[in-house]
This record gives sequence, structure tokens and C-alpha cells, in this order.
Amino acid sequence: MVMRTSYRYFTCPNGHEGSEITKENDQPYSAMWESTSLNGMKENAKDSRGYPTYTCEICREPMEVEVRWRNNKKPKYLQNSASGN
Repeated sequence: MVMRTSYRYFTCPNGHEGSEITKENDQPYSAMWESTSLNGMKENAKDSRGYPTYTCEICREPMEVEVRWRNNKKPKYLQNSASGN
């Protein structure tokens, strides 16, 4: 079975953290499915592109995507750029 899992991390203006974990079955010859679970936040309305937006479970402030790099290392092609942590 081929299953992909992706993680996105979020923070609110007050520093609370949340995460979105998406799992999907991408196996050939079987039904496609996708499952998303949220930690520390609740789904809000959709944005202008149709993607969900989230609010903090604790303070109800809007959540923003947080950039995290694997092993806390920025990819080499971004190491000299001024943006992108």
C-alpha cells in the first residue's frame, strides 16, 4: 500500500501551535481517499482559493502557516536568501 503523509505546522499571534496531518492512499487499482486531522486548531471558512483556514482552539485567533525545515536545516538553494527562515 502506498500512503503519503504530510504535515503542516501553524502558529497564532499569541504563540500557540497547531498542526494539520494529511494522509492519503495513492495506491494503484484501489479507491483514492484522503484524511486530515487537526491538533490545536479548528477549521474556519475557506479562503479565496478554496483552501481551509484555521483558528486557534485556545484564543480563537487566526492561525498562520509556520515554515519548518527537516532537521532544522534550510535547503541549500535557500541558504543565501534573505527570506524563508
